[in-house]
Amino acid sequence: MTDKDFPQQVALVLDTMLASGCPCRYSRFRASCERDSKEVGAPGYTTWEQTLLVRLFEDKVPRRDIRVLGHNIESGVCRVCGASYLRTSVEYFRDAWIEKLEIKPVLPDLGAPLHSSVPHCCPFYAAGPHGRKDELHLLNLHYPQLPEHDWLEWLSERAEG
Repeated sequence: MTDKDFPQQVALVLDTMLASGCPCRYSRFRASCERDSKEVGAPGYTTWEQTLLVRLFEDKVPRRDIRVLGHNIESGVCRVCGASYLRTSVEYFRDAWIEKLEIKPVLPDLGAPLHSSVPHCCPFYAAGPHGRKDELHLLNLHYPQLPEHDWLEWLSERAEG
């Protein structure tokens, strides 16, 4: 898979989630969108796939009751499943943004449960003037890296039963 193919593959995964229910009903999707690097002692880091998931949610998932709560903070409700969401975009450093999406589902999960830490497939990058090796080490210990194909399969895995 090339870098150009990856966004298309992620978009296809979201299309499949929408066709079978809604991305909001996949715990792995939610966890990937709301990952916060400061929880492991390395604030100001994100990954390309997290930003991509948040933006695809905005592009593909129909929403209602959208309210602007502040500069780059929005809340609303998913028109498909009724989940509430809070989307934040923080300019951590000059023109370096961290996108985050927190979703509170109201319907049962369709996706497989989280059994361990939330993996990532794209490297972590610092959205600011840091990037110390000890912070990257903490992130990679807490969030294992998977190849893109394996990460896409993990993200879209359905619940058993």
